This record gives sequence, C-alpha cells and structure tokens, in this order.
Amino acid sequence: MATHSEMVLEQAMLAVLGACIDLGYDVDKLAKHAQMLILDNSKYNHVEQPQASTPHEALERALSTVKSAPRL
Repeated sequence: MATHSEMVLEQAMLAVLGACIDLGYDVDKLAKHAQMLILDNSKYNHVEQPQASTPHEALERALSTVKSAPRL
C-alpha cells in the first residue's frame, strides 16, 4: 500500500503529464528525456525535506527547484 507522500507525488506526476498531453506535448519524448536526466544525475536531482503534503505543494516545490537550477 502506498504511503500518503507517495500518493501525493503520484497525483502531482499524473497532473503534470495530463497537462502536457492537453497542451499537445510529446509525453513519450518528455518521459525519455526525464529518465535520461535521472540516470545522468543531472542538476535537477534534488529533493527537499519535509515531504509535500498535497499534490499542489509538490508541484510548487518542484517548479521552484527547477527554476532555480543553474543554467548551462
């Protein structure tokens, strides 16, 4: 059984991917690129504590973290 934080993060992920589909993005290409970023230990691999309590909070934290990542 999933923990509350796992459900929060999964709901946030589903919302982001659903928004991408609604906006016409290639979600397969997006997912592949995200997987490459994870495997490459990219600048976007950063998780803060404590864990988000709502999907909205999880999205806001992730957006803030990505926006503040150094640009190459």
